[in-house]
Amino acid sequence: MNKCNMQLRHMTRKVMTEQKNNAKVIVM
Repeated sequence: MNKCNMQLRHMTRKVMTEQKNNAKVIVM
C-alpha cells in the first residue's frame, strides 16, 4: 500500500511538472 502511494505521488508530481512545462510553452 505504501509503495503504491509513493508511485501515485510520483505520477502526480510528473503530471504537475508536465503541466508546468506546457504552461510555460503556452506563455512563450
